[in-house]
Amino acid sequence: MSTQSDSSISSNYRESPLLRHIETQMGWTDHEAWKKSLLDVLALSDLRERILEEPDRPADAESRLRQVSTLESFFHGGLLPELEPIYKKVRIHHAENKRDKHHELTDLIRHLDQTKNSDSILLSTRSGAGKTVAARKAFCDCVVPAPGAAQPTLAQYLPCWIEMDGTGADHDPLIETLILRSCGFEDQLTIDGLQLWLKHPAVRLLLFFDLNA
Repeated sequence: MSTQSDSSISSNYRESPLLRHIETQMGWTDHEAWKKSLLDVLALSDLRERILEEPDRPADAESRLRQVSTLESFFHGGLLPELEPIYKKVRIHHAENKRDKHHELTDLIRHLDQTKNSDSILLSTRSGAGKTVAARKAFCDCVVPAPGAAQPTLAQYLPCWIEMDGTGADHDPLIETLILRSCGFEDQLTIDGLQLWLKHPAVRLLLFFDLNA
């Protein structure tokens, strides 16, 4: 992968080097990517397993299931036409100021952007409370518009899901290395090339780390 010229760099994910990474994380690329995308959303993963365990299921059950059980249908509706979205927003409040509340992670990210606040966000709660699902929803909101909307809520960002497998004291701690590894760029782009791309004002990376993974 070569870095784009300064004049052609775009904030549109479809025109960015992250296109393949985003499509894979959303489960759009192939059957295996779709199955993997469900693992962080237990409601979808459980639905798939239950349907496939039915003894009288149609032969094409899994392919038909793939058409409706996607991250965007889970978060924005469309799993079945007559059903409301299954996803229920995970409310967030500041650890030290419980009056500082937001309906979900997407709202908090948008609030920080609007107030020019570049702080990172650490979600902390009990296991199974919805931290990873909230992050997946925010990732989805970078690339999929909500029903009736012309643009995704967080369209100004390019989302990147950082894979933490194999990271630790014996590995390169540079964030750039994690980006290259997670996006599959290690053999295509140097750290210097990545840093040059990241400096462009049109590139606003939104990094997601699942520390429980």
